[in-house]
Amino acid sequence: MTDLADFLRARFAERRAIADTIHDLGCGEIRYDGNCTCGQPALLLVDLDAKLALLDEHGQASLPNGIDLDECRVCGGSNEVWPCPTLRILARPFTGHTGYLEEWAA
Repeated sequence: MTDLADFLRARFAERRAIADTIHDLGCGEIRYDGNCTCGQPALLLVDLDAKLALLDEHGQASLPNGIDLDECRVCGGSNEVWPCPTLRILARPFTGHTGYLEEWAA
């Protein structure tokens, strides 16, 4: 996997998949009806949704004919190259992952 956006989407999906497990291990009020009042699963999911929104906002720019440009839709005007600094910063927590590429370092 060489695209940072795809890499981040996969990492966020993994974190979403384990949100309930993290909750079950850390919450003193394990409830099986999904209505725990500790708020932790919801906070994690909101955080992941915010990161996905940033990822979507800072997507790769494309020409009308569908060809991807080597720039970010948001940062492209400042001549930033793809992947943009925002995505590189979002990737920092995953620098130890086997799929992380050093060229993504911010």
